Amino acid sequence: MKKQAQQNTLSSDSIYEIMSEEKGNQTERISFKVQDLKGFFPKNFTQKQMTDTILKLLYEYNRKLERSHRSREER
Repeated sequence: MKKQAQQNTLSSDSIYEIMSEEKGNQTERISFKVQDLKGFFPKNFTQKQMTDTILKLLYEYNRKLERSHRSREER
């Protein structure tokens, strides 16, 4: 916006367009406190290992749901 203002090309439309863009730091996130998760993992697990394990379990759960859904459709 600053650059456009300096060039006298800033309009209300361009301001609206810029302000409605999704910024990298505005993506939706889900977060957990590490202390809430520690009880589910070995004491020596890093945060990365916890994240990787959680994602792996979610992928497996999703595949299981898809298989279950497909088997119901086949009946």
